[in-house]
Amino acid sequence: MGALKERGVDSGTVLIVDHSGVTSTAQRVQGFKEVVAREMPGITMETLNAIGQRDRAMGVTEDALQRFGDNLVGAFGINDDCALGALSAIERADMLENISVVGYDLGDESRAAIQEDRMVGDTVQFPSKIGKSGLMTAYEYVTGKNTNPPKDNPVEVGTFTKDGFRDQQGNLVQ
Repeated sequence: MGALKERGVDSGTVLIVDHSGVTSTAQRVQGFKEVVAREMPGITMETLNAIGQRDRAMGVTEDALQRFGDNLVGAFGINDDCALGALSAIERADMLENISVVGYDLGDESRAAIQEDRMVGDTVQFPSKIGKSGLMTAYEYVTGKNTNPPKDNPVEVGTFTKDGFRDQQGNLVQ
């Protein structure tokens, strides 16, 4: 949203390049939709299933470019393959100046694309924190310290933009 606001965009369509049927990505999409609807009510969102795959993401984005044309203002890939596939289609159509691309997972390719100003940013998960939290929950359960573990065990995420890493509160992390 920040990239759209910086560009002065307050209406148009944002493409959500999805992997439907997967709980974690459904939660990402739901959160994304809630925030965009609240913060930018003039933006409509279109969710297309790319099964989490780069080549399919490129294909659904090419279709979306034909369908929405200049009204397409952004693309959110639910993982880096989806974001990079969407980015490839957008670059091939020479529409990068008009469409902000963000992703999720921050691999080496997406980090490079962000540093080259081809992508706006990426959500960063911290696998070591996720693993530690899961192991601690399991440990506490099997040792009897917590026989009623939480159904959900949220772990903080962050973002990466050309400025660097930011924590969940938006603070730049060095």
